[in-house]
Amino acid sequence: MFIITKQGIGGFEELACIPGSIGGLIYQNASFNNVSVSDVIINVECIDKDGNLVYLNKEELKYGYRNSVFKNKEYLILSGVFKYNKNADINKLYSYLDYKKKVQPLNTKNAGSIFINNQKSAWKIIKEIGADKYQINDACVSSKHNNFLINLNNASFKDMYSLIVKIKDQARNYGYELDLEIEIIN
Repeated sequence: MFIITKQGIGGFEELACIPGSIGGLIYQNASFNNVSVSDVIINVECIDKDGNLVYLNKEELKYGYRNSVFKNKEYLILSGVFKYNKNADINKLYSYLDYKKKVQPLNTKNAGSIFINNQKSAWKIIKEIGADKYQINDACVSSKHNNFLINLNNASFKDMYSLIVKIKDQARNYGYELDLEIEIIN
């Protein structure tokens, strides 16, 4: 969406600074600065598990916080149609990017935001329970934003996954349940 916004098409400048694919944004109902995909989506073209081409309108997408119909059904997302305007605010976009660079480890290899903000912000929980210093081999919690896991050099999937499990287990010890924002597919 960054490229689209740079070309003057606007209405989703907040979403333009989220790394990932359009399909991932749609699947996850990604958001930033109180604007989510569900605010700007019109419909989605996808293929169901039987190979049929399906168009789902906004209501059929069953969007919630970091949730959609795609988490419970087997669809392959092909494309999405979004509401837009022709007045992209490129300065707004760059201010969001500057902000993200200040508070997120964007200049490192990272797995992105890992846990959903449920009871309170996941990064606050991670800090409160002492997991902000956790590291397994080259996988560690970012000191810049505790809800990001970074790869210092050669962290494997197993290292990252073990770190996630360790953080979740520690959170349970303190009475918190940290749900994943990311999808882990083995």
